[in-house]
Amino acid sequence: MTEGEVVALFLAERLMEQYRGTPYENDLRSLFQKVTRWLPEPIAVDVAGLAGSLSVVPAAVTPHDLKRFQLLAAAALHGRQLEIEYWTASRNATGRRRVDPYRLMLADGNWYLVGYCHRRQEVLTFAVVRVRQASETGDTFARPDHFDLAAYLKGSFRVWRGRSNYAVTLRFRASVAGRVAEKHWPASQALEPQADGSLIVRFQVTDLREVQGWVLSWGSDCEVLEPPEFRTAMAAELERMLGQYGG
Repeated sequence: MTEGEVVALFLAERLMEQYRGTPYENDLRSLFQKVTRWLPEPIAVDVAGLAGSLSVVPAAVTPHDLKRFQLLAAAALHGRQLEIEYWTASRNATGRRRVDPYRLMLADGNWYLVGYCHRRQEVLTFAVVRVRQASETGDTFARPDHFDLAAYLKGSFRVWRGRSNYAVTLRFRASVAGRVAEKHWPASQALEPQADGSLIVRFQVTDLREVQGWVLSWGSDCEVLEPPEFRTAMAAELERMLGQYGG
């Protein structure tokens, strides 16, 4: 093996931290141990040196009920229909859903279940941590051949889809423009550097929830220009925040 291949293997072991708290954690560690035992001897790479020079700081990990997670994963793999009890954060309410689980998805350190909801009669995204209970109904389903996860997420900022279409325009101050340009978010993203060093960012999304959280994370370095309803919603949110601090 080349040094680069060994470094990649070592890095993969560090990346397994993203699977901490899921049923895959122990299996991945066991697999890694087996792979390392199969490596030819000798390997002229300082593994101790690698440990001192390469690190992976995992994203915040959400604790999961392992048995429930395993049930969801098996149902998605084998096409088994589920009945779930799901907590909806926006309404702070729990309800029962019959779901055909199409795919488990890891995004930004969080796990999601994408599947067909029989109550809503459409494909929805469910945060796995919000699934309070789950059981198999005894029925099976066939995942539609036309289902494409990338196409399903096309209008999302990250994972949440909506029913609208927003043309978002943001202005970032020159002091943060370089950092903003380092990452590509929605596929429709367009960057327009300005003469004063600021940066205009444009993209299309179907839901503003994730965008609002991202904009707020930049504080006064980011200004919403369009659409008008998003700018108004941001102003109202900032007023509520100011009120909490006696402003």
